[in-house]
Amino acid sequence: MAETSQLKSDLDKNKQAMVELQARFDKARASATSFQTLAEEAKVASLKHQGEVEIAKAQAAVMLEQLNQARSDAAELKQKLTDAEARVAADEKEIARLKLPPPRK
Repeated sequence: MAETSQLKSDLDKNKQAMVELQARFDKARASATSFQTLAEEAKVASLKHQGEVEIAKAQAAVMLEQLNQARSDAAELKQKLTDAEARVAADEKEIARLKLPPPRK
């Protein structure tokens, strides 16, 4: 009888321990689910950020191409300005020459 009481007592203790373990297991499962949800949200955010980075890289490449084109255009315009200034100087020299009185004889 004493042994039966001891076994029942051990069984009750084991049932209580099992209930506590089940509660801890449920808590761990909830934490794992929460962590998994956070990980998936982080992955989505990472993919979104990666997409934004790719867009920014593409925009930077376009802007660099536009900058290079603008530099090329500026160099071409500078050369045209230099040529035009040279023509103006030559024309002014010719105008000055034509305004001189004819040489005396």
